[in-house]
Amino acid sequence: MSSSGDLRARLVGSIYFIPLLVMIILGHPFSVIAGWMAIGWAAYEAVSILTAGKSGWPQRLFWLAILLPFGIVFLPVPPAFMVAVGGGLWTAALLLNNRREPGFVSLMVCASASLGVLLAKENGHLVLICLSAVVSAGDVGAYVSGRLLGGPKLAPQISPSKTWSGAIGGLGSSFAVVAGLAVWLGTDVSAFSGWGFAVLVCVLAQSGDLFESGLKRRLGIKDSGSLVPGHGGALDRFDGYMAVLPVVIVADMLHYTPFWLRVTGQ
Repeated sequence: MSSSGDLRARLVGSIYFIPLLVMIILGHPFSVIAGWMAIGWAAYEAVSILTAGKSGWPQRLFWLAILLPFGIVFLPVPPAFMVAVGGGLWTAALLLNNRREPGFVSLMVCASASLGVLLAKENGHLVLICLSAVVSAGDVGAYVSGRLLGGPKLAPQISPSKTWSGAIGGLGSSFAVVAGLAVWLGTDVSAFSGWGFAVLVCVLAQSGDLFESGLKRRLGIKDSGSLVPGHGGALDRFDGYMAVLPVVIVADMLHYTPFWLRVTGQ
């Protein structure tokens, strides 16, 4: 059972993210600056994990491999050039990955590129806000229901604190926000595929959380950082987005947008 001090720390820590949220709401160029801040913060922790804090050119290459995929989409260069540069850095980062975490490196690169592509789109910041509302509701719902109800563990070998009741509670909370977004956006909620995509997003977000927990367990790390009380670091807070963002971009490339992400202009 969570202590009241733990809950209070998480609530206080949530205040740290308000400036980022406000900048995203304001839209371009503030949303892009917020994206740089978020991906830079996550890159700092990821590079520290991948290099064990050792400086040198491998560290600088990891920085490039994570940051450049976000920034290159805002440059006037052909898509083929972006793919070639991003693919080259990704490959180099995998080869230099002495800690044998190719999945983590790949997710960071893909999530960075996906965030850049999303924020470069018209109204992409609004899509990100809607997506964040669903993912955050899942986090909060999982935390509260898991602590209140307890029950069988979801993946005790990876994260002993997570339960099936938390996972189901998180899904229910995400569904409630999806319904609220549909009302706000004035979209039709009868499309089964939209609810199916919400399930996919919720499952991926929780899988990203478990993936990061497994990574820290393998490397003997408790938190990715210590800046935010009750939350740890950026990767502890944004882990769910690492798996969700690439799928949202792939869906958009296939010309599919669920009803709860159909903001004006989409």
